[in-house]
Amino acid sequence: MSNAGGGNLAFVICQPRKDGKKQRPTKAARSHAATVGYCRSAQAAFEARQELVDRTRQGVDWPPRLADGSSHTRSLCQPQGKAGTTTISVSEQPPPESGNAVSDVAAYVDQNGRALTFPPSRAVSPNFGAVEISTFDVTDTVSAHLVSFITNVIWPVVGCDKAHRRWFDDLCTSPVLFHVHCTTASMYLGILDNQLQYVNNRRALAHKTKAMSAMRETIDNIASMSQQAKEGLILAMLILSSHEVELRGYENHELPFVPHVDTVKWFRWWGRAECGQPHERAAFLLIGQLGGLHALETPGLAHIAALVDIARRSSTSHLSKPLYECYWQGYASELLPDFIRPEARTAAHSGSNTILNPGLGFTQLPGRLPTQAVSVFLELACLDQIMSHAQDNPPGDSDFERLMDASRATVHRLTALPAWENLPATEQGSSTRLVYELCHLTCLIYSNAVLFPLPPHSGWNMRHTSYVRQIYKEEDLQNVGEAVEPFWLWVLVVSGIASYRTPNRTYFEGALRRYLERRPVSHDQAVLELGDFIWSEPACPKGFVKPQDVSPTRQSFSSKGPPVTWVS
Repeated sequence: MSNAGGGNLAFVICQPRKDGKKQRPTKAARSHAATVGYCRSAQAAFEARQELVDRTRQGVDWPPRLADGSSHTRSLCQPQGKAGTTTISVSEQPPPESGNAVSDVAAYVDQNGRALTFPPSRAVSPNFGAVEISTFDVTDTVSAHLVSFITNVIWPVVGCDKAHRRWFDDLCTSPVLFHVHCTTASMYLGILDNQLQYVNNRRALAHKTKAMSAMRETIDNIASMSQQAKEGLILAMLILSSHEVELRGYENHELPFVPHVDTVKWFRWWGRAECGQPHERAAFLLIGQLGGLHALETPGLAHIAALVDIARRSSTSHLSKPLYECYWQGYASELLPDFIRPEARTAAHSGSNTILNPGLGFTQLPGRLPTQAVSVFLELACLDQIMSHAQDNPPGDSDFERLMDASRATVHRLTALPAWENLPATEQGSSTRLVYELCHLTCLIYSNAVLFPLPPHSGWNMRHTSYVRQIYKEEDLQNVGEAVEPFWLWVLVVSGIASYRTPNRTYFEGALRRYLERRPVSHDQAVLELGDFIWSEPACPKGFVKPQDVSPTRQSFSSKGPPVTWVS
């Protein structure tokens, strides 16, 4: 491979001599040189790609900056020869006339001698092998860069290897999916490039426009489409429905809660975008026409649709129910013996029965909660204990997948609980509406913050704490009895922490102050009572502390410092 002129590029081509004479030693040497060059080029590309993945997951600003402050991505799009930019030139050579070419892998370097990764022409990603590419020109460096980023960085977070292979095949053959994936990749790169205010950059908007145009053409012929094509359209709609970017800034808006499993920590995207309801409704309608989630054949598609379903219901309202039956199997109570050893379960935990009997407080409320509701609340308590314990004792891959399936199934059961009006008359007669609805809402708040974490950017915490504020009537507390006092404390503390930086924060601070004036409780006693419901101290290191551990100055919801819930 020649590299004359600094940035020039040449392909390694082996051809027989025109005179037909046999030159076995020369041909063997050239073959060996081509093989060595291919191996070195492949190794360099792999190392560059691995560095990209590592830096991105660690939160390092990527793409890396050049001397003038610009990024590699931008320099590729700028005209050659512009001052202060990287110039890439390609020396044109005719393609080989025969099939004797050993390698067509290209190595790119800029003026400063730095290697630039560019996918080989016959396979966009070596992870998936060579396929037919009909959606874009492989010499388009920008599109190739987006495809490489989405397949090697984003997909490993959201799907399994089996799903990736099918998605990659569809990406290379379906214009709709290609432009949809490039739209999301452009948005992610904009976020990683600190373009937090206007993520709808030109590249993302261009791909989104082409995706919408191709989608309209596809829908016109939907009656004659195969199931595989329809499922590709469903996947495209679900992706677009979760990537409707707003124009307001993406400031760090964190809750004092700390999720047990923060699967999206590295780019903080999942759940932030507004719901694209037309896309979502069309996708769910098409899924229903195909026979539901279990009738879908594309790997990973049913899983994504089910996740979108429960994420929307968890974020919208406690009265919004999932559209589909539970897709996952498993119960947290069945995993308890495998994740927490018997000696840990029988040992006293700060003097409480939290590990021994998770959710014990739900069974001791006056009257009797509906059987289905009690079962779900106890499952949530078990799930909370398992996830909290797993932070210090990380499970293996197979156990982690079992835990994730059980957690999603439990969240689905929680969102599927019926409203009070839909309960049988016998269960309404033996329970109390106030207690039932506050149990449901508070469990949903804790689930969204700790168990199935959703960023508060979409405003779910504001909506749910507003519902609690409407239902929670202090004048009704005396009619229920003293046995419910620990339950009121749990509702006020969880809702008060979740209402951080919302107008509801002042209300819960006042309600908690009046509660403690009426019933003084020490910090240690409060922790014991909270542990009888659903509560994990590692999940709330700043929102609920001892008064002597913080500054005497009270901090309201509008302050910029760490939120504090006072319990003296």
